[in-house]
Amino acid sequence: DEARLDDLDGGGGRGGGTGAGGLGDAARISSILAERATLHGVLDGLPGHYREAVVLRDVHQLSYEQITERLGVGLNTVRTATIAYAVKQLRSADEVKPIAAELDALWKRTVLVSCLCYVIARRKTRIVPDTALLTGLLQGVGRLYILTRATRYPALFTNPAMYQAIERDWHLSIAAALLENWCVSEEIVQAVRECEDYARDPRAPVNLTDVLIAATLIAVHGNQPELLEARLQSVKAAARLELNSEICRQLTEESAA
Repeated sequence: DEARLDDLDGGGGRGGGTGAGGLGDAARISSILAERATLHGVLDGLPGHYREAVVLRDVHQLSYEQITERLGVGLNTVRTATIAYAVKQLRSADEVKPIAAELDALWKRTVLVSCLCYVIARRKTRIVPDTALLTGLLQGVGRLYILTRATRYPALFTNPAMYQAIERDWHLSIAAALLENWCVSEEIVQAVRECEDYARDPRAPVNLTDVLIAATLIAVHGNQPELLEARLQSVKAAARLELNSEICRQLTEESAA
């Protein structure tokens, strides 16, 4: 059977997940998206333990609990591997070939944000890096939803300003709704919902939202040093993480390693 893009938002709301244990989101995302391409070639871009997690799940059919026990890794590592695998399979689907270039650009941006999240969490916080990596991957799901749905309305691609306005105004609320529907943790949903709120100034310790805001900021403005420097001066999350231009350069290099 083919995976249908319509299914991204369907299926029973928050009750559709597994509840306790939080395994429903990974299983649902993987089963919805990952039904089209073969395994060969898809695993090439996944490092070490992520690749092994995919093999254990999709080749050996182990449960998520069994994979975490077998590899000695956290559940979020398995989630991240299956989502990355699923999206790579989606990119090979016939129905998205007309938007292959746009989908590739979105995936590259998503990977950059997720890698930056991982490095920032590891270097600057006590947040579990795999949780930050997963959050970075899921941050792009609203854009993915809009992009795949836009294939039904080709005129949108002839009017870039209109498409960009729709994406800007809707992608985060759509992402939050999808993640809630998939029973993703509230911490991740909140981080995604607030990741472009550069004026956010909570009176609390550094958290996952700060990490995602900073990663998004660096991903968007990393090639514009002057603008990045100005943003670092004004964005509260950057100050909370004690980021400057040199640290951002180091984080970017480390995320690409």
